[in-house]
Amino acid sequence: MKIKLILFIITCLALFLGIFVSFNEPFLNTWDEQFHALVAKNLSINPFKPILINDPILGYDYKNWTYNHIWLHKQPFFLWLIALSVKIFGNSEFAIRFPSIIMHAIYPLLIFKISFLTLKNVKIALIASLLSGIAFFPLELVCGRYSTDHNDLVFLFLMTGSYWTWLEFQNTKNIKWILYIGIFSGLAIMTKWLMGSLVYITWIVVLLSENKGTLRSKLIEFKLMLYSVFVCCIIFIPWQIYSYLHFQKEYLHELKLNASHLYKPIENHHEELFFHLKFALHSIYSNNFIFVIFLIFGLYFFTKSIATFQNKLFILFITIFVYVFYTIAQTKMVSFTVIVFPFFIMFISLAISKLFDWIEKFKLNRRIKNSIYTSIIILSVIFFLKYSNFSSNHSNEYVSKNENRLKDLNEMYFISDLKRKFKDERVIIFNANLSIAGHIPILFYTSYNAHTIVPTERQIDYCIKKKYKVAVLKIGALPKHLLNNSNVQLIDCKKYMVKF
Repeated sequence: MKIKLILFIITCLALFLGIFVSFNEPFLNTWDEQFHALVAKNLSINPFKPILINDPILGYDYKNWTYNHIWLHKQPFFLWLIALSVKIFGNSEFAIRFPSIIMHAIYPLLIFKISFLTLKNVKIALIASLLSGIAFFPLELVCGRYSTDHNDLVFLFLMTGSYWTWLEFQNTKNIKWILYIGIFSGLAIMTKWLMGSLVYITWIVVLLSENKGTLRSKLIEFKLMLYSVFVCCIIFIPWQIYSYLHFQKEYLHELKLNASHLYKPIENHHEELFFHLKFALHSIYSNNFIFVIFLIFGLYFFTKSIATFQNKLFILFITIFVYVFYTIAQTKMVSFTVIVFPFFIMFISLAISKLFDWIEKFKLNRRIKNSIYTSIIILSVIFFLKYSNFSSNHSNEYVSKNENRLKDLNEMYFISDLKRKFKDERVIIFNANLSIAGHIPILFYTSYNAHTIVPTERQIDYCIKKKYKVAVLKIGALPKHLLNNSNVQLIDCKKYMVKF
């Protein structure tokens, strides 16, 4: 009962933090969160037609995911979750973030189960659960601060679910877990493509590496794995067929683009070879050297732990595979390796537990020992919560670090004024460049059409023929055909622009 109460408190804490960071960002973050939100908004109307620009009146390039019509740049499961939330709560930042908030709150329970099933130690599992619930980086994904925000948070949740159900199956041999592995893996693929099947690659490695068990028992388990793969395929293949049949050119382009991440840096996401062992590692966890020490010791203790050979191999193989794969891949983004987050948290919690065991050997007063243990947990929480980073990212006090935040806040004021100005009129807005991809938040928060381009006379005439009222933001030097055109309404944006 005491353990359940502690887990309930941790879950409530994780829920509170998720809600807090969500409401602390009263706008949608650039880049990815805005695009995910807009596509989800359109999916809430038609769940089987993923659309970015709803009315591409001036045409579009289907190869440009920031400006196209049919949007297949991501697999749709996490977008469907957000679309359902939008359907329930309406168009708001909270609705966009609600699925991530809920998954973030449940996530510490999965970490507890993984840690306990692996190490059979409640203390380690509770520490891991606590640290995962308050950790800075997943919270930043919840509120859309890091790319690719909700896509990565949902993927992390589903991948962790596949790890948990695999460990449950190995522990109980109950056939029901085969079904759950397939469900989690299928949905993971439907969120961030084929890395979602990693549990099966690892499962094969474990089967081939085990010395225990007869050939017959291994064949039986392999057969069960194939059942799970079948469940996985039932989940993710129908959408691939549907997309190919209905949006063939977009689907094939995105398949090719996904594959090209391996051999060339897409969209300038080129980093040094050991990016994921340097910058990304610090960003996801902590830039404090104490963290690195605890991680190294935790990894060492894990190799010496009582965990079974198959569980050790499962966890170590996934950890190594993820870092090797994304180190080799030419496109590098900070969130790619977050799927080993549950294992790193477990390693660190194991190191903290070993520190407790070492302190226990000293002949100290119990109250002093408990004070030391409490201090260590509090310091660990501070390291993982990264309060100083939180303050600099989510407040207006550190102006030098918050230029983008202030731009986003001013853009929200602009959009509010825009809605008061035009109300329910049929409007198309050009030169929407208050921020990068400034057309996207206008499309999300309003019913207006929006573009970042400066229109030609011919484009203006065409929009007027289509019964649009034409508005142009006064940003930069505008051509004469706009300044002298009575059919164009110019909007002064000076008060919304941030200067440093």
